[in-house]
Amino acid sequence: LQLEGGAPHLQAIQLDACAIDTASARVLTKALATNTALQALSLRSNQIEELEPFCAALKSNGYLQSLDISANPVGTDRGDVILF
Repeated sequence: LQLEGGAPHLQAIQLDACAIDTASARVLTKALATNTALQALSLRSNQIEELEPFCAALKSNGYLQSLDISANPVGTDRGDVILF
């Protein structure tokens, strides 16, 4: 997956209920780290259990304005939190 350069005008991706697991989400977050076009990403109702990869990617991404990871089995017992 390459968001930068390969799709310079792509501003939103909706991947709701696509059975994306944590390993697949890590691939997405690597692309997010260098993204300069995508403004909205929806990963609602998947199987993402960890937020750490998103936190790391968002530290270096100044373009993404909306990230929906609701309805995922995120491990709240580990204290995962994303602050904007």
